[in-house]
Amino acid sequence: MAREISLHDLIRQTGFEASLITTFNSYLPFYEEVVLPRLRASGCRYNVVLADAKECCVAFASAGMRPRYAGRDYVLVPMQSRGAFHPKVMLFAGRSKAATVVGSHNLTLSGFGYNRELSSLFQFKPGPESEGQHLARQAWQVVGQWVSSQEHLPKTLRDAVLTIRNYAAWLEGKSKDWQGDVNLLAQTSASGSLWRQLREALPSNVRRIVVLGPFFDERLSFLSAITTAFPKASIYVAVDPSTVDLSARAERNGNWDFRDASGLHRKAGYLHAKAIFFDTGDKNGVLVLGSANPSAPAWMGNAAVGNDEAVVVLRGTAAHTQAKALGLDGIAELPKLSRASWAEIAERPAQRSASGKTGRVIAATVIDDGFAIPAEVFAGVTPRNVEAKDSRDQGLLSTTFIRQGADFVVPASPSIQRQASILAVELSSRAEWIAVIHHTQEIRELSQSTKQMQLRAALSALGSDTADLARLISAVEKVVFEEPDVVIDLDSKEGTHTKRASRERSPERPPSLATTLEEARLRRHRRILESGDLAYLLDVLLRQLGIGLERPDPGTDEKGRSEEEQVNQDDSDDELKPRPRLKIEDPALAKLCRGKVSHLAKRMGRQMHLAAEQKSRSPTVLLQLVAVLALLRELRAVEKHPRWVRIFETLVPAEALSDLLDDTLTYLFGRRYQLYQAIVDALEDERFDELARLKGLLIWLAWDCHLTLDDRFSIRDEPEDVEQRLYDKAALLEFALMLRGDPIAQAEASASVLQVARDGAAAAGAAWLAQYSRWATRVASYGESNILTGEAHHPLAPGDLAIVTSVKPTMLRMVSGIAGNFVSLMDFGQENRTLKYVRDKVVRVSR
Repeated sequence: MAREISLHDLIRQTGFEASLITTFNSYLPFYEEVVLPRLRASGCRYNVVLADAKECCVAFASAGMRPRYAGRDYVLVPMQSRGAFHPKVMLFAGRSKAATVVGSHNLTLSGFGYNRELSSLFQFKPGPESEGQHLARQAWQVVGQWVSSQEHLPKTLRDAVLTIRNYAAWLEGKSKDWQGDVNLLAQTSASGSLWRQLREALPSNVRRIVVLGPFFDERLSFLSAITTAFPKASIYVAVDPSTVDLSARAERNGNWDFRDASGLHRKAGYLHAKAIFFDTGDKNGVLVLGSANPSAPAWMGNAAVGNDEAVVVLRGTAAHTQAKALGLDGIAELPKLSRASWAEIAERPAQRSASGKTGRVIAATVIDDGFAIPAEVFAGVTPRNVEAKDSRDQGLLSTTFIRQGADFVVPASPSIQRQASILAVELSSRAEWIAVIHHTQEIRELSQSTKQMQLRAALSALGSDTADLARLISAVEKVVFEEPDVVIDLDSKEGTHTKRASRERSPERPPSLATTLEEARLRRHRRILESGDLAYLLDVLLRQLGIGLERPDPGTDEKGRSEEEQVNQDDSDDELKPRPRLKIEDPALAKLCRGKVSHLAKRMGRQMHLAAEQKSRSPTVLLQLVAVLALLRELRAVEKHPRWVRIFETLVPAEALSDLLDDTLTYLFGRRYQLYQAIVDALEDERFDELARLKGLLIWLAWDCHLTLDDRFSIRDEPEDVEQRLYDKAALLEFALMLRGDPIAQAEASASVLQVARDGAAAAGAAWLAQYSRWATRVASYGESNILTGEAHHPLAPGDLAIVTSVKPTMLRMVSGIAGNFVSLMDFGQENRTLKYVRDKVVRVSR
């Protein structure tokens, strides 16, 4: 960490897919013309900047200095603070590498190269516990606190920041029993003061304290607090007299020994570094590096006043090693400040006070009919006129706001929505505010990871002559079975898992999911999984396939880079390199696909078996099953393409479907495991979109496996036929009990059957669905009273629906046979699929 690092070199590294930078001062043309292009050229497509809102006013004061690409090519968030939003944190996330930087540098040309800054860089590979990963998790937790406190921001903008975790699921984890010498401390509106947090961890035997910084509070309150805490310690304060902002009263205080650090490290460059070294004379010292100046706002904030800050704290040997490498142990040998230096310092505050900030920078979002700004932003003020401007500050529209619910809305045509970059808002007081426009859809498209882009491109080609089906199946399999387990978070307000990233979805839907159904979904169903590659795969397969799925721009590569941005790039990820395609005949390709589908179905079966045996309560296995079923459905639909029809080839073997159906019935619904119900109980609710889709897809699977509701169970029929009809009815009973009138499941089943059915079978498929729907509705109508009353006066026969009075909870089963005084009921969890009960304990409910 003590070596000199180059932030420019860091942003050139490949392997990162997303970045987040927090800053106080921001020179956004530097970010847009230098930093952002280098990040994107290296494959880092999704980038977020959190900048102090007051300082943003400076950036937006001049049309020539305003950002041109904010809200489109990256996320810019103006952060309000009770003092100053002052942390300097950088997070870089990728699948196999990550980096965290915490320091004193701003997002400016000077901060990235000309100033003398102190920043700590941690590079690591996610997975094993390391100080880098621990610091990154701590930083991410603090970022979440900062963002959640910005109630004035549109929800879509807050969600856009949290989308970073899509690229780094490990950020949501916790470092178990971390005992390392490096930690991160932060001051937020919800935390205690930074000084209180640090003070609790400082040793009592501090002999010497070295303070380095460019800004001090007027009353020198923080230096006084240090003196009070350690009255016996020598306190050295290192400053550059040519630039430091320091009260003249400091010269008259004999508690602090001020030293001239103008030549520290190197003579050139503004000394903007901040550090405090608590030296114990042994190996128990503490070194603090980061954004916090030695001032009261930085260190002694509370819920009402104070800055937002972030610092790295090193303890023990690490602290002494780094302090020595930075020259902090030699501060006492630097010259004392001269009278001339004190005179120069005394004049500076008057010179600096001339700079002031006017106006305010806020955020707006694109909505269906224009732009929206949360009404609470204007608490205490009244917006009058508003002008939409493009990135070159050209006016596009002048109008007034319309109040709609919790928002102030600016009506605008789609053309103006696409062109506009900012809204210039005139208040009744004649003051002008600037609203940065967040283009939600464009940012959402940027948020796709490289793997998601590849999936999207492959899935969009389904049904075309160019589809690489074998590679698609392999890619889907990798996503389905290599995602981390979903962790249920019942403390969440929305009852979703800890990997949530609340992303808005496209309002478009297939015709089969009409408006009334969509309204029902929004009213009743949530999603278990909303972030990560598996969530994206489910979203595309279930909700977006065939809608707006376009092939990537031919002018960009798989990482979204233009030809210019691809120059001199050394991509280390072999998986992303184009693979040579071998010419393969369609019959051989169909055979290859059938083999991969069989392997996929078997692997899904093993996954269900493993989850059932381990008594897992994670919904991961159900989400995996949804993805597999949805892919098989799409492949079955692809079989209708003339390419396969004319050569009489299939892509999905019937055996794979029937085996998957058997495994599903065994592990999800068999009495031995009852995995589905166990997971639903753990979720404490069944009204999740993925579960509804699963129900619909299982009904489709039953139809595609040719299950029928046939009550012919005569001894005159062939035994194999009777056994098959019993199996069919028992399986359909399990699905009917699970369905219970869920409209989304019914719509999913209908859409799936009609999508897969060949032209001549569509009518028969619709009739099958109608018959099954009527029967399932009747089964679902059997309440507790119907079941307990039963139809005991009717003799039992194979195919009857019955219950066992001695088993709780009461559950409908199907009679498969009668032998003497015993009745056999179908149960898929048993080796022979039956359970035997004494006849007088079984009551017939219905045929």
